Amino acid sequence: MDNKNLIDLLVRENVPSLGCTEPMAIAYASALAVELLGGGCDTLTLYVSPNILKNAMGVGIPGSTLVGGQIAAALAWVAGTPAYGLEVLRDVTPKDEQKARRLLEKGLVRINLADTDKKLYIRAVAAGGGNEGSVVICGQHTHVAERRKNGVLVSSAESESETETPDLPALTLEQIWNFIHDVPARDLEFLQAGIDMNLRAAEEGLRNPYGLQLGRRLLDRQKSAGGSDPFLAAAALAAAAADARMAGCRLPVMTVTGSGNQGIATILPAAVLARRRGADQARTLRAVALCQLVAIEAKQYTGRLSALCGAVNAAAAGVACAAVYLYGGSLGDACRAVQNVAGNVAGLICDGAKSSCSLKIVTGVLAAMQAAMLALHGSAVGGQDGIVSPCAEDTLKNLGRLANQGMQTTDQVILQIMLEKQSRP
Repeated sequence: MDNKNLIDLLVRENVPSLGCTEPMAIAYASALAVELLGGGCDTLTLYVSPNILKNAMGVGIPGSTLVGGQIAAALAWVAGTPAYGLEVLRDVTPKDEQKARRLLEKGLVRINLADTDKKLYIRAVAAGGGNEGSVVICGQHTHVAERRKNGVLVSSAESESETETPDLPALTLEQIWNFIHDVPARDLEFLQAGIDMNLRAAEEGLRNPYGLQLGRRLLDRQKSAGGSDPFLAAAALAAAAADARMAGCRLPVMTVTGSGNQGIATILPAAVLARRRGADQARTLRAVALCQLVAIEAKQYTGRLSALCGAVNAAAAGVACAAVYLYGGSLGDACRAVQNVAGNVAGLICDGAKSSCSLKIVTGVLAAMQAAMLALHGSAVGGQDGIVSPCAEDTLKNLGRLANQGMQTTDQVILQIMLEKQSRP
């Protein structure tokens, strides 16, 4: 891929979202279905893939004190604005939440498991007055595959096969490394919007007691240690942003590969470390671009949604490479860093979006920094160890095999456990 294609890829994958992307995709589909119905909605029924259900079940929703996909759908019915995309709930008010709660109390909003092999799939059906509007989203969080009014196709788009991830082009570490050294810094200036956006979310998480308050606790530890640890500072800000976002903070974050937590993890650690290293804006933007593209390379193998935590298994590889770059390392060092990440935290599961996601982000960031420091000293996990291969590219492919072949049953068991807990009195 040439520089222009890589820039276009970064532009496409940096998307703002208000709240966790899976419930926001549910809300987006719901708002589109209600809009298509044209008024008089009596019921709203959603059919979602297991991965969507898993990631929407326990996460905070902006504009509500409730959690989960049902309240997201109800809020979208009452006050959603489809034109905002994944910020569909931007205009929700307290009165709207009261109306949405009443819809839930009456049982008018339901979410069911869809009969589909797709990992990212949502079908929203709004019905009322003898009419029906239905919308299907699949492959990507805002990819509207079809709209139907009373069963008649209104519009359609080629469906995205999320398993094969044709939407994520083939990348290599060498290609990415050369790009971030060659591309004019002015062509990466759009990334500053994501840095600023996610920093605002982190500052909100530091000011207020969201979730586990992990970011605040880490910052306290950083201060007590004299504030000299750049790795802890990077982890603290990333955790604070996740604390706020997972609790339903009313601030958007910049997502990457359809995930806000991956957006946080591929933007803030690199930006914070760059600042601590005294890097100028150009070097900071290159570090963030490197981090994101390495994560995208990993996701081309694992898929956008899987049983693996993307903020650890994909983003941590990117963070490690960004750290290598900021400390003056080489492409070989970056490859060794990827090997070290895979040899340490590969396989950490995704058990849904929730407040404890901040813990996993911190695990990934600190593991990435450790991996980078080892790599810069010439140390790497051997190519005969576990899923690590002699070539970093093959290691990322192995990670994809682990996600798509080895952990299918894992994903099913995770969801089963979550549903069983939800059904208990």
